[in-house]
Amino acid sequence: EQGEVIFDVKVNDVPNIYIGKIFLTSGYLKREINLILEVNKESQLFEVKVSVPDQFKNVLRGDIVEADIALTNPEEPKEATLVYSVIDLNNTEITSRQEKIYAKGLILINKRLNLPEDIKIGKYLFYASISTDTGKVFTTDRFEVVEEPFTERLISFLSRFLLIGVIIFVVLVIFTYRNVRHENLIKRFHKRGNK
Repeated sequence: EQGEVIFDVKVNDVPNIYIGKIFLTSGYLKREINLILEVNKESQLFEVKVSVPDQFKNVLRGDIVEADIALTNPEEPKEATLVYSVIDLNNTEITSRQEKIYAKGLILINKRLNLPEDIKIGKYLFYASISTDTGKVFTTDRFEVVEEPFTERLISFLSRFLLIGVIIFVVLVIFTYRNVRHENLIKRFHKRGNK
């Protein structure tokens, strides 16, 4: 069954990202849909678009997430502040950076952010904004932090275990070699002394 849902959302006049949820219930089936509204001013100097490449749509804890940011300034060259960050679906900032840029025309920038090791598994937004003395524009793209597959965790554990085993083996070989060599020197010394 298909249907159309139309709803009006009242938001402040303040440009911002509004994050919420839509709950759908039908009998015993319940679904939750994340809703992200990006409210920018109608007239804006800059346009900004963010795109997380496919290879970064699913990342692990502690990994890097990367996004391509396209900035367009059709007007005169202008200094602006670029802010790019990772936010969760509660609009909580996880990590962020900012830098000054001088822009005119179309600019394509690739930015990376390191994710913390303790970030929770789930859906996140790569957020980018451009601020000038005349206003601010922003946009987002989604990505997900996923659990490391069991096989990768097993391989990682086994490779560490193997590395430790090799180190112990090498230390034992060196220790045994030194002891055998020392014993041979003592035997030679005693043979010379008995002559």
